[in-house]
Amino acid sequence: MGSLIADENRQRALDANVPTGALRVLGERIDAQCESGEGWTVDGLKVIRAGTGALMNMSLSFEPIQKALLESSALATIVQILDAKDVKTAIYVPGSWTDDEEEQENIEMGSMIVGWAMNILEDVLEDDKSSFPAASLPAFISPLLTRPSAPSTTPSPLTSSDVDLLTSLASLFEALSLASPSIKHAIAFSLYRPFEQLSVSDDTVLGQLFSFIEFASTPTAWKTSEEVEGEKVFGLIKSCVVRGVVDAPNDDEVMKKIMGDEDGIAIGKSWVVEQLVEWVRKYGGEEGREDLLVAATHMLAALGRSDEHCVTLVRHYQLVEPLAELLVAKVAAQLSGTGKPGEVTQTLFGVVSLLRHLAIPQMNKGELGANGIVQAVVPLLDTKFDVVAPLQNAVVGLLKHLTAGNVPNSLHFLTAIPSGSPSALDAILAITSRTDDVRLRSEATRSLVNVVRSFFSEPSPDVDSNGGEEESLKRRGRPLVIKPKVGEALSEMVRLSGKYPLLVNEGIVGLTLLAGSGGAGALMVLDALFHSHAPKSPPPSEASTDEASPPTADVHLSTSSDMLVSWLDLAASNKLATSPTQTTGVRPEMVGNACALIMTTSKGATSAGAETGKLEELRKKVETPLREVVQREAEESVLGGSARRALEAVSGP
Repeated sequence: MGSLIADENRQRALDANVPTGALRVLGERIDAQCESGEGWTVDGLKVIRAGTGALMNMSLSFEPIQKALLESSALATIVQILDAKDVKTAIYVPGSWTDDEEEQENIEMGSMIVGWAMNILEDVLEDDKSSFPAASLPAFISPLLTRPSAPSTTPSPLTSSDVDLLTSLASLFEALSLASPSIKHAIAFSLYRPFEQLSVSDDTVLGQLFSFIEFASTPTAWKTSEEVEGEKVFGLIKSCVVRGVVDAPNDDEVMKKIMGDEDGIAIGKSWVVEQLVEWVRKYGGEEGREDLLVAATHMLAALGRSDEHCVTLVRHYQLVEPLAELLVAKVAAQLSGTGKPGEVTQTLFGVVSLLRHLAIPQMNKGELGANGIVQAVVPLLDTKFDVVAPLQNAVVGLLKHLTAGNVPNSLHFLTAIPSGSPSALDAILAITSRTDDVRLRSEATRSLVNVVRSFFSEPSPDVDSNGGEEESLKRRGRPLVIKPKVGEALSEMVRLSGKYPLLVNEGIVGLTLLAGSGGAGALMVLDALFHSHAPKSPPPSEASTDEASPPTADVHLSTSSDMLVSWLDLAASNKLATSPTQTTGVRPEMVGNACALIMTTSKGATSAGAETGKLEELRKKVETPLREVVQREAEESVLGGSARRALEAVSGP
């Protein structure tokens, strides 16, 4: 076999179809052994060793043969060498060892062979995971899932080899899941033992993997070995398995099939979802099972990538209550200093991310709020968690969804529990003023916009505005929102978001609603429009949101009123985005909203007795660009009418 290391010899072997012949012999011998139901003899293993060793030497760092081995049938044969589903006919089962000298030779040779097969797979699949045959997945993962009938409890000469084999296998399993939709499908729906009568979930690959995640523990021989850090390594192996399993529903077809979709409607209950929810219920209050909680929350979040599924998870699986209990327990553990390392970045992030998905459908918002979710996440916005940016981004995203179009949740946002502790409003205002994370700041401010919309937008037609419950809640909440820091936060979003008109527009709408709420709101907004902010110029590379790109600072703008003027100048210069197909740029209706803000603020502040100097400053700043817009736009156009009304408000008819 050594002669096959030279490239010229390997090319000759390829030209003579030696790899194909070796694969054929391996496949035939393994098939025959499986049919016999008997264990391997030394002579039989020597044949397999010769063929596997030849393939390893031929393919190592030699692209032409690696390409040949990427064929689905070739990979399937190599995976057969690893197959440990049937302990009797397996070439090697990790953990096997005996003091019987006659059996030791078989076991040592089998360990060597499967190690070589794993080396071939790693080398061949390094740059192309998509070629792996999905039908071979059960055999591929079987060494992880199978235990010998009498596993060794003391370290053996093969313990280190077992660790290397299973570590490589778990890592490749994760990589295959991340890279291949067919593997995602195989993880979710393949049968683990197709030759048996199937009746329970454990007969599926996913059921077997769930059992491994929940029940598998570090082999005793690993724990006592001086050569390996058994507990640590087994934890890493399990983490790879968790990540591979969790990623499976990120494929849309897998997600729908697990949820039992039929024309977008879930039919019946899914054993997968029931198992995941059971983990949340069973292990939420138990220390040491963060692996299960991470797997459950992240996989449920992957399954909840549609509104219909999120509603199903809340209504049919009663997921909110156990999640709320888990959230409260883990937050309390962190605050008291009893939480285990990794809980913040793993368990809490998983829980909050899942809740953020569930909070998107309007039907779910009320139940989430009623279970105390708004107040429960507030402590995670404390300065001690600033080092965990992904978690805080998930929290502000959750608050943004919970408060969108929901008055009770918006009131929860303003209410501190227990009394004296920070409310969500306090926490959001604090984080917008101290963070340099552009995504975090913009998403936090958007939650403020949603609260303002909830309290100051016109009531729904089916709500009794005189005595309805929702209107009563609005009356309670409105005075709590009209705070200078709220106006300043919205104003800051307007100032900073020049490259992202949608965010500027959101801030403008929020400020207009506050200005139209009464004299106090108008005076507050007038001050906010001219509030001079400390310049912030975060790197554009940090900018990224799910619904609208976050701002990049326009450092030349010192106040938000400067942004209003810049928009009016665009309109006066005919530089607005007017085509319906344009998805970026400032649109005429956005400039119309800016005009509405100017008009509402000017009228409201004048009626409230604002200082003449501030009103004059507003007039001087916007009067000329407003006149230019009026002159350019036809009076009957929407923008022309808005600009004319704003001009009349600041300078008179």
